Amino acid sequence: MDLETLRSMRTNSFSKISSEMDSISIPKSYADDRFWKLEADKVGNGSATIRFLPGLDPAGLPWVRIFNHGFQGPTGKWYIENSLTTLNEDDPVRILAAA
Repeated sequence: MDLETLRSMRTNSFSKISSEMDSISIPKSYADDRFWKLEADKVGNGSATIRFLPGLDPAGLPWVRIFNHGFQGPTGKWYIENSLTTLNEDDPVRILAAA
């Protein structure tokens, strides 16, 4: 295939893709319906009663411990990652850092 044929195909392909994108109806709203939102009256006032319920496991802790590593290597680049220790697994980075 020669260069002129490729150039003409590029123009045809772009117009085909562009017309296909125009035919697809994409919603322009970025509202996330998964979260509750306080509704206000005409004046802009709103109120809500918020109750904190106990967790599913009352013996469990209300937070999560996360271990991570962050250090600068000999090349000057940074290594910043969560540790496998968070998942109660052996982490080779932790073993090397302790050595």
